[in-house]
Amino acid sequence: MLSINGLHNFYYLPELHDMRCKAQRIAEIIRGRYHRDPLNGDVYMFMSGGEEELQARTQKTGKDECQAG
Repeated sequence: MLSINGLHNFYYLPELHDMRCKAQRIAEIIRGRYHRDPLNGDVYMFMSGGEEELQARTQKTGKDECQAG
């Protein structure tokens, strides 16, 4: 976990590799596997299967924001 003042917590999800997952499916994984609330504003990061892409997602009150790099 990485925490920066003024920002929410950042979590790396090492077991999630499917970049096609939609917000609802990622929220289910975060709740079920990591026992966290995906709507609290934290940022969840995961790599593609080939570790070529990093995707970061945050979600507050049902609105999904996604950054890929």
